Amino acid sequence: MGMESGRCFPPKIRDHCENIVDNPLPQGEVGILTRLEIGTPSALDPHCIIIMRWNDQDYLGSLFFDDLNFRNQIVAILRQHIGSSISEIGSLNTPC
Repeated sequence: MGMESGRCFPPKIRDHCENIVDNPLPQGEVGILTRLEIGTPSALDPHCIIIMRWNDQDYLGSLFFDDLNFRNQIVAILRQHIGSSISEIGSLNTPC
């Protein structure tokens, strides 16, 4: 997946508890998409937050977009793939 200014997938991941010492952050397209939230409308850039599970721990990732309509298309696709692996999602051939 991408946008006008470059790739936006895989998302940048962070530990929801910032417990980086005990559990290294996942790298690349790993884990399972468990939840998706649309970013606040007041934010400058359209974005969404993904919650993924990897190694029995939840992690947050952000996807930022140049275009609100493109973000909405990607969110619709991602919602159809909750429960899918991030790797599977990353290899989708989207019409967007």
